[in-house]
Formats: sequence, C-alpha cells, structure tokens
Amino acid sequence: MFENLLWKIASIVIVTTLPILIGLGLGLCILFEKSWLMFGYFFQLERKSKTTYTYIALLAILIYSLARAYIIVESFISLRRVPIGVYWTPAWLQMIPHV
Repeated sequence: MFENLLWKIASIVIVTTLPILIGLGLGLCILFEKSWLMFGYFFQLERKSKTTYTYIALLAILIYSLARAYIIVESFISLRRVPIGVYWTPAWLQMIPHV
C-alpha cells in the first residue's frame, strides 16, 4: 500500500517536473524583465533572477532524479512477490519453432 502510494507520487513528479520548471523559468524571465524596466537598475534584479532560477532548477533536477531512482529500484524490488504464473511458458509458444 505504501509502496503503491510512493510509486504514484514519483510518477507524478516525473511527469510534472519539466513543465513546471519551464513554466516557472518563463514566468521568472517575464517577471524580472518587467521589473528590470521599472526598478532593476537599483536592485540588480537580473543577477538575482538568474541565481534564483538556478537554485530552483537544481532542486527540481534533484527531486526528479530521486523520483526516477525510486521507480527503477522499486521495479526490481517488486519482482520479489510475483505470482507463479509469471514463470509458466504459454502453450502457443511451442508452436513457433524459432522462439
């Protein structure tokens, strides 16, 4: 039950990380570009926006990598409880000589 929930969470993280990161990057670029025009000269917002996005991107890559690693490890761990029918050879497979 718990592994099933973690599998679903990791799958959702893998699917949503890239669109969120791209959307956040575009949003930050637009936000800081408009802010730069208004008062960026005084606060040096361009430099802050690049470091902010870099930290967010690194965090997203770390979370994505952990979710991906969990899916891979869990796929091998789940082989410990497979039903016996997994190891049976289908009858129709014997009719094809080259397989």
